[in-house]
Amino acid sequence: MNRKKLGKLSLIMALLWLTNCFGFCSSTYKASALSSPVVVNHLCTKLDAVPTSWINSAKSSLHIAYGHTSHGSQLITGMEVIHDRVGSNYSFNSNGSGGAMELRDTPFSSAFDLGNPNFTEWDNATRSYLKANPVINVVVWSWCGEVSWASSSDIDTYLSLMNQLENDFPGVKFVYMTGHTDGSGLSGTLHVNNDRIREYCSNNNKILFDFEDIESYNPDGVYFGDKNVNDGCDYSIDGNTGNWALEWQNTHIEGRDWFDCSPAHTQALNGNLKGYAAWYLWARLAGWGGSNSTSVPTNTSTPTSTSTPTQTLKSTSTPTIKSTATVTPTATSTQPTITVTASKTTTPTPTSTRFIAPTSPLPSASPEIHTLRIEGPEFVKDSFISEQEPNTNFGSYQYIDKLDRFAIKFNLPESLNGKRIIKATISFYVWNQVNYQQDQYMRLYELRRPFDDKEVTWNQAAEGINWTTPGGDYDINASIAAIPHLEGEENWNHTYYPPVDITDTVKKWTNDPQNNYGLILANEGVTDIGLKASEYTMGMTPYLSVEYTDMAPQYTIEGCVKPDFDCSEACGILKGGFKVDLEGTDKYYITDSDGYFRITDVPNNLQMYYLKVSKPTYVTRVVKKVSFSGSKAVIGTADNPVSMWVGDFAENGAADNVINMIDIIMLAKSFNSKPGDSNYNELMDVNKDEAINLKDIVIIAKNFNKSSADY
Repeated sequence: MNRKKLGKLSLIMALLWLTNCFGFCSSTYKASALSSPVVVNHLCTKLDAVPTSWINSAKSSLHIAYGHTSHGSQLITGMEVIHDRVGSNYSFNSNGSGGAMELRDTPFSSAFDLGNPNFTEWDNATRSYLKANPVINVVVWSWCGEVSWASSSDIDTYLSLMNQLENDFPGVKFVYMTGHTDGSGLSGTLHVNNDRIREYCSNNNKILFDFEDIESYNPDGVYFGDKNVNDGCDYSIDGNTGNWALEWQNTHIEGRDWFDCSPAHTQALNGNLKGYAAWYLWARLAGWGGSNSTSVPTNTSTPTSTSTPTQTLKSTSTPTIKSTATVTPTATSTQPTITVTASKTTTPTPTSTRFIAPTSPLPSASPEIHTLRIEGPEFVKDSFISEQEPNTNFGSYQYIDKLDRFAIKFNLPESLNGKRIIKATISFYVWNQVNYQQDQYMRLYELRRPFDDKEVTWNQAAEGINWTTPGGDYDINASIAAIPHLEGEENWNHTYYPPVDITDTVKKWTNDPQNNYGLILANEGVTDIGLKASEYTMGMTPYLSVEYTDMAPQYTIEGCVKPDFDCSEACGILKGGFKVDLEGTDKYYITDSDGYFRITDVPNNLQMYYLKVSKPTYVTRVVKKVSFSGSKAVIGTADNPVSMWVGDFAENGAADNVINMIDIIMLAKSFNSKPGDSNYNELMDVNKDEAINLKDIVIIAKNFNKSSADY
């Protein structure tokens, strides 16, 4: 009998058996209470407020286990950039070697965050891990998006389980956490649930990391929580929108006031703040009394000294000073320029900026950051195109008073190829505006076809070459930036619009110059705008600003994963928790409730890029077709995700990566059960509908006898 027929016969026998299957027949201690709550919030995001002695004390005394998915990884990203850009004294790793703080990142086996796979499994995972790893003395769990839809009873369950853990493991400090902002405002479920957590921690002297509060304030203390702020730092109130992190970054100096990094779902500045707050938390857990404390740790066994160090203020870089490589333009100059700036490390006089790094050895690999400004007709090719005059070329026009489209290409110097791009922004010069309306935008897109600035029109990219779609070939659903029209003459009368971030696009161009077809700016709505082109007077033309180092580029792999069956009943739980490993490295990511993953700082010298996707009860999948567009590879999208097969249950702790009769027999032991029944096993509830029944069998049967090799 062949394999296929044998498989079907086995499945039929299993189904017949299941219809007659009925199932199979610690000491506690009082936790030592704190005398007052420990709350780490937006007031705890100044790294220089934490004495170096208490940083050393945290490194020598804490053994941390931290469970999280993507949003919780913001703390880790923030701590990593602090170590890389501020100093090696802020070191941490998974075993505490080399004088680093021991922080075991996502070490738990059966749960992924406080709501994944459900609102209680993290408790079981914590207990199992602590029993097997008694050295751990700090446990932290974060939420993903679950607080946004959790009921009050779900939050009460969380608080009760945390309190019981404190009683059962009195030698361990447990850190409570609020959920991330979601744009629902002060009356939304998210904020109401977070207030419930805050009130409990305050009334019962608990340790709280207030995730929501930290991302509701900018570093100057300006509050955005009442402006429907979300996890990406976007806010909106009375029709006015913005992004508090980008606004702050654009008015402060990278490398001194903030550090570029890639935290999940949010902006670099928010990742910085989470990292600063994390070190504040670790110092508090080590015994520091907080910003107003003058206490000194005792009996600390640091790798260097136990004395209280003297703090000297030092910066990793200074504000940039521009040195023009060509002629500095005058009011009437039209000479094109590429301006190169280098940021050098010096010891400045302490200033009143939000963050000055405490004394610590600067990392030996701290790179010099260069700034390149590209403008002028020698390096920029552009042309207006008009729907009203579809066959007219405007390539020689210096300005126009009513914008439809503006095609523009920056010819990047070869010296940028293979360099690490830190940040890239584009700026447009506006001189006129008519018929202003609120909530009107210009949107910027990547062109998918090259154009000739001396021949391009609304209908043609070049002489004899039509656009596929009149007005330019671009993906209308893939805008790389939105530029709002601004009210007030000072914002549109002969001035630059605020610069727009196009870092990812420039990274692609520097890694694959042949695919630099340029950009197209499309005016949407009824507000008419007048722009100036590269042919106009220097200093009033569009320009591209690029910050880069001489280090090799950083690569990123991102994408989406989901089960191959309908998951509408418990989508967040089912999509979350997949571990995506980059084989041959120690880099991985745990998918969030949208199935999203993002692996950063990917090495650029691997011979092959393979991803291994795994999750308990699922057949492991290896994705071998990983190709990069510039510095980014996208593996699966929300509309076309990486599909995973469920039904491979672990026997004696090990799965065999095949959905077969062994798995059917294991499921049979829990067949026709529900939560509360003695034979209920949540892992067998493959669709997470709180019932193990024929629906689960049908889902498994779809891929019966399939293995990893069959993907």
